[in-house]
Amino acid sequence: MRELLDTKELVERYGMRVNYWEKLRHTGEGPVYCKIGRRCFYEPAVVQDWLTAHRRKSTSDPGPEGRQRT
Repeated sequence: MRELLDTKELVERYGMRVNYWEKLRHTGEGPVYCKIGRRCFYEPAVVQDWLTAHRRKSTSDPGPEGRQRT
């Protein structure tokens, strides 16, 4: 069985607030999650992939979605 993290465990592991994860779920901007009953669970690998996709080298770096393709 895969390891799943709930929101509290994400907060402990990554240091972001609960309401940040709730906002990401509401806007659809966060990593994919599973909802079972009233609780939300995340696969650690999916969260890590999402974090990796949001890496930047500077505040002016638009990230992969903002870079022009040649």
